[in-house]
Amino acid sequence: MERIGQINKVDLNEINEKLRIIQRIVNTKDRYVSNGIIREEHFTISDFVTDSTWRRLSLANIIPPNTKIVFIRVSISSNTANKSVYLRQPGSGINRNSSAVGIQVANIPIEDTLAVSCNSNREIEYYITTGATWSFINFYIKGWITGE
Repeated sequence: MERIGQINKVDLNEINEKLRIIQRIVNTKDRYVSNGIIREEHFTISDFVTDSTWRRLSLANIIPPNTKIVFIRVSISSNTANKSVYLRQPGSGINRNSSAVGIQVANIPIEDTLAVSCNSNREIEYYITTGATWSFINFYIKGWITGE
């Protein structure tokens, strides 16, 4: 390993690579847009089918056409443990490409913010497991990343 002053050449290469990555991020046309203060749910349990099937959900009336990624706060509660809500980009046939929020303990609400890619029609897919009485399922659109 060659030393340049007090910095190893390997360290310098790592630093340069990180700088190149940062430069690509700074030069991108992508940007995060906040949806502001959210006072009510964008989607509630009545908007969903809870049948353990992937279903599409349109976000076209909320997010702009050039959206790449949507940040959705998912808040759920059910009377049964081990039940989940999954989100993914439409057409992604592999379940490991999805994000999820799961009930750990019956009747204890849980929530998380999930990042999910949408398609050009501004749709995502959701999957809600059956076999539970859901107290609530609420989606809040927190923000999105737009780009060209």
